[in-house]
Amino acid sequence: MDSVTGAGLTIMLRLCDVTAGYRRDRPVLRRVSLEILPGEMTGIVGPNGSGKTTLVRVASRSLPPISGTVFLDGADIWRITARGFARQVAVVPQDTLVPFDLSALEVVLLGRHPHVGRLHMETRGDEDAAMAALEMVGAGHLARRSVRRISGGERQRVAIARALAQEPRVLLLDEPTAHLDLAHQTEVMSLVVRLCRDRGIAVAAVLHDLNLAAAWCQRLVVLAEGRVEADGPPSAVLSESLVAHVWNARMWVRRNPLTGRPFLLPAPPPYEADRHETGDRPLVHVICGGGSGGPILSALVHEGFRVTCGVVNVGDSDEELCRAMNIPHAAEAPFSPVSPERSEVNRRMALDADAVVVTPFCVGPGNLDNVRVALDAQKAGRPVFLLTDGSPEDVDYTGGEGRALLTELQTRAERIQGVENLLNRLRALSG
Repeated sequence: MDSVTGAGLTIMLRLCDVTAGYRRDRPVLRRVSLEILPGEMTGIVGPNGSGKTTLVRVASRSLPPISGTVFLDGADIWRITARGFARQVAVVPQDTLVPFDLSALEVVLLGRHPHVGRLHMETRGDEDAAMAALEMVGAGHLARRSVRRISGGERQRVAIARALAQEPRVLLLDEPTAHLDLAHQTEVMSLVVRLCRDRGIAVAAVLHDLNLAAAWCQRLVVLAEGRVEADGPPSAVLSESLVAHVWNARMWVRRNPLTGRPFLLPAPPPYEADRHETGDRPLVHVICGGGSGGPILSALVHEGFRVTCGVVNVGDSDEELCRAMNIPHAAEAPFSPVSPERSEVNRRMALDADAVVVTPFCVGPGNLDNVRVALDAQKAGRPVFLLTDGSPEDVDYTGGEGRALLTELQTRAERIQGVENLLNRLRALSG
């Protein structure tokens, strides 16, 4: 088996049509093929039971495949001696606890065993290599300290140093950030990425946290029911449809404006109008914009209210929320004044509602009509609630016209601070 791709990159580790598991009649991995390249950080992701840890066990010679072959630089790993394999492949398991009271240096020296003769003790050169590995992960100061008396993040650094002491060409990590807080997760992932980049190590890391994987990995391999569902850069792999299909989870996928990488947010349940038509909850029309409507729109849907939304610009986060939650709304082109057609839709929804909620938003020429519609609804006898959040009010970019309308609205409408207080007031409308 050739170990070089068409692009000239050496494939350090290759799984070819691998089926594996713990019972031949119930395989966990099913005909999995993938390649781990040098200098590339590959994240192995998938729901529980998808085969992530089994893949690491097969790739690290801990579990023979039922069928298929694993190649290391072109050679079948089961035709390589255990010592020869350990000189090239290192594994950092999820559990980094050490059963004995060893110092960090003694733990890292365990990684030198593949390079030490069977009956020989470690040499000064081995100690130097172990210390160099500790220094490389920023843990040189822990060399003489007991691993039982250091933090979880420090233990994980020591475990990675032990793997580096093997001088591997491939590094396999099974949940390297498990049980770590946010700061230690960042430390460990940045360390692994730096080692991958600077030393050209081929790295594959099993990760549960999709945001962590998307932020740090150059490539994601998604497993589902023991098969490769997707493989590629995070931006190409992670989509709302894939997350829904593989994880059975309703999530929003957005882009980090600094890195362009995707990140996931829990999506609220969709509004289903037919489920609310026969309910006794009021129909609430929300006038919002600039992201001010998110909390109240989500809360209203969660509470079971019937909901509509006023004019919001396409691309505004409130408009995206309405589309994602199936909330009836009037959408206008971005950076455009409200058209007569959209204004009429907004006014009709407001007059059909049992109550109108106006969130705090900046008033400019483009959304003056929203304030006028709220006033029209109040004059028509609809209760209008001004939701306040403690931030400065009367933000007006219309030269005074918006401020005048807002002042009139404030004298007529009921001001309520906080979403929960508003929900209580709306609940009272339904008796």
